[in-house]
Amino acid sequence: MSVLFMRHLAAAPMVVFLLALIALPAVAAAPDGAGQPATAQQLIQAVKGGSTVFRAEPSGAAVHIQSGMVCVPGAQQMRLSGLLVGPIGAIGDDVGCDYIVPDGKITVFATRLGTRTLQAAAVDVARVIKLAFPDAKQIGGPMIASYPGLQTPIAGSWSFTSDGKPSITSVWLGRGGDWLIEVRATYPAGERHDPELLASVTLINAQMSIGKSANR
Repeated sequence: MSVLFMRHLAAAPMVVFLLALIALPAVAAAPDGAGQPATAQQLIQAVKGGSTVFRAEPSGAAVHIQSGMVCVPGAQQMRLSGLLVGPIGAIGDDVGCDYIVPDGKITVFATRLGTRTLQAAAVDVARVIKLAFPDAKQIGGPMIASYPGLQTPIAGSWSFTSDGKPSITSVWLGRGGDWLIEVRATYPAGERHDPELLASVTLINAQMSIGKSANR
C-alpha cells in the first residue's frame, strides 16, 4: 500500500463533534439477525471467547480488555453490529469491531504490533485485499482525519466490482501504544464520502482509547 493522502481533514472541532456523534447510544442488530435489540453484552456473548476479551460498559460500548480499545455503540449512520476475536496468537491479541454504515460496512481491527512497522503491515493488507477482490485496482487515497498529538495514519483505497456495481474498499493503518490499528471500510463508489470520514474518525477513536488505557 502506498502512502496516499488525498483529502486531509485536520479540523479538530469537527473531529470532536463526530467522535461524540458515533459514541451516542444506539441499538445494534441482534447476533441472530432477528432484528431484536442487542446489547454490548449480547454481542460479547455471541462470539467465541468474547467474555474473556471484551467487557460491556454502561454506556453501551464494548471495551477490548487487553488494549483498552472502545467499540462504541454508534449512532444512526454507523451502528455496532458485531465483535471479532481472531485465532492469531494469544486470545485477545487479534480482535475487531464490525459496524454497519449506509450500503456498506466498517471494521476496526486491533492486533499486537510486535516488531512490524506500519509499512510492512500495509504490504500485508494490500495482499489480503487482492485475494479478497481479485479485480481490485488501487486508486487515490481516502479521506484522512488527523487529531493533535496522534500519529497520522497511512491509507489507501481500491476499486472493485461487486454484484455488477462499482465499489471501493479503503484501509487506514495507525498505531496505538503497542497495537496496530486497522480500519477497513467497504462502500459503493459515488460522490459522497461519508464512510471514509466515519472510518477515519473511528481510527482516531481507537488511537485515543488505547492511548488513554496505556497511560493509566
